[in-house]
Amino acid sequence: MISRSRKKLELWNLDEREISRIEKDGVVYRVPIFSTREGFIVEKTINEGDHFMAGKNLLKIADLSVVWVYADIYEYELPFVRLDSRAIINLPYLPGETLEGKVSYIYPHLSKKTRTVRVRLEFPNPGYRLKPGMYATVKIKTPFGEHLVIPKDAVLNSGERMYVFVKKGKGIFEPRIIKTGPELEDSYIVEDGLAEGEEVVTSANFLIDSESKLKAALSGMGGSSH
Repeated sequence: MISRSRKKLELWNLDEREISRIEKDGVVYRVPIFSTREGFIVEKTINEGDHFMAGKNLLKIADLSVVWVYADIYEYELPFVRLDSRAIINLPYLPGETLEGKVSYIYPHLSKKTRTVRVRLEFPNPGYRLKPGMYATVKIKTPFGEHLVIPKDAVLNSGERMYVFVKKGKGIFEPRIIKTGPELEDSYIVEDGLAEGEEVVTSANFLIDSESKLKAALSGMGGSSH
């Protein structure tokens, strides 16, 4: 009978120390039940003296040593985000400091309203500085290799083609069609139409409105515009 009773207590996940105490002292009125993992209590649904049935959740315990961060990425960015891609976050209450993690899951559906896809990032959390409910600025690092890039404000998008104005000297600028690759944070990758070392006009140093640029580009490719 003692053996069967011990087995039943073991199946109830009672701590070995408590089982030994029951064997020694006999009847006990309070038996502590230990969590099978460490963490913080984030929800408590029972108080002293309450009754409960099997299957009722008494406590919710969260292990915050590693946390999940959710981020929404735009539809056009999706091809460049991969599992295990490196991610960094900045927190408003830790100015100048970045924390590193990785992409652990990419959700399979798209939000029709925002045209974004949710990704889950995983970050180690030493010192528990990351706390549930916080907001953060997220950057996901994707290696593209070496490419020619130009600033976004140097590109004129007509809707059908992408144009740049290439400096030819003595105040002359040549409109040129280029083929762009992935859109980066503040620039485009150039796949064709421009060579390394050529100077292009940006809106910061060329005071001409977009309508004039477009008219000049469409009026005759291969000519020059001032």
